[in-house]
Amino acid sequence: MSTSVEELGKLVNLTEHPSSVVWRKRTLGAANSSVPGPTDWQLEAVLTFDQAHAQQLIEQAKKSESPRDIGSLETVDWLPTETQQYFHQDVGSSKYKPAGEIYSASPFVKSPLTQGYLVRLGDTPNFFLVLRTQ
Repeated sequence: MSTSVEELGKLVNLTEHPSSVVWRKRTLGAANSSVPGPTDWQLEAVLTFDQAHAQQLIEQAKKSESPRDIGSLETVDWLPTETQQYFHQDVGSSKYKPAGEIYSASPFVKSPLTQGYLVRLGDTPNFFLVLRTQ
């Protein structure tokens, strides 16, 4: 887990620098799997912007089609306490999904992280970003 905006900026496009971030990388595939493969990985981040930048980000993200389905997390323990309330357990599952408006992650895409989604957490300036290799 990291709180470095600078390190995150090396992995994703940050046209506006968030006031704070909490992020992690995790491997998706196992050594013996082909989809996702053993070298595929995912970046998960909570980004906090001031209200003006949050609104600009929403307007930019609305220009691309929003994903219909988003993934889930095994745990939310690593997330900031104030954002954990926006993650709800899937029915009949131990996994968590973010609750909020879903947007395209296209403003943040930077190769090799080309697929993902962005969720505004409630009516806050906090966003949950997921980008993965494919």
